[in-house]
Amino acid sequence: MWPSVFTLGVLVFAAIPVSAQTGWGPRSRIGFSIGAQLDTERLSQSVSLDEYLEPAPVTARLPKKALASFEGGLATNLYGPIGVGLALSYMSNRDDAAVGAGFPHPFYFDRLRDVSGAVGVQHTELVTHFNLVYLVASPSVEFSLSAGPSVFKIDQDLVVDVDFDEAYPYDVATFLSAGTERAQQTKVGYNVTADVTWKASRYWGLGGLVRFSRAQIAYTTVGGSNVTEMEVGGFQAAGGIRLMY
Repeated sequence: MWPSVFTLGVLVFAAIPVSAQTGWGPRSRIGFSIGAQLDTERLSQSVSLDEYLEPAPVTARLPKKALASFEGGLATNLYGPIGVGLALSYMSNRDDAAVGAGFPHPFYFDRLRDVSGAVGVQHTELVTHFNLVYLVASPSVEFSLSAGPSVFKIDQDLVVDVDFDEAYPYDVATFLSAGTERAQQTKVGYNVTADVTWKASRYWGLGGLVRFSRAQIAYTTVGGSNVTEMEVGGFQAAGGIRLMY
């Protein structure tokens, strides 16, 4: 996805004539945006429980989905077209995850009984982006391309057990419920961002941004015996107001 961000930046940059390009003007920028992260990984989990002295595999899945995002950012000039920026983005979602499990038979080895159901899980991303910013401008348009590390703080519900019902002769098991626990992780990843502002005046305008961010998160669950790895971040598009001062 990040090549799309770079391509957009090249196209916007090329659209600003060299003779019309100027510096930062007012030294700093504040932006507020609302948008969506288009391919958020909300849950993809495989764990193994113990039942009747055999392993019982359990999976929990939520498909990738666009989540509403809210963002605020600040950028300030250092020298020439170069500046530094800080942005904070937030998104959260609660949805029903599909749970599947195979439980061993109490009388026979290697005879799993399949059960399936659903459980509500929460996924929240709070991400801080620290960027080096390159900005060019014309009298009516500003364009900035930035990149740097991103600190992801993730709150994620994980499935840790499954309750089921069974009756003699125990050939069939029935899903009752699934237990979850809230896992929290903080991990450093990266982002690449392109931002375009159409200036209504010297001091404010309307802007849009596209960003690709990514980090790999590993959660330890079920007494430390299972590790769930997830990719967080993704392709984000947002728009809002820009203030220059």
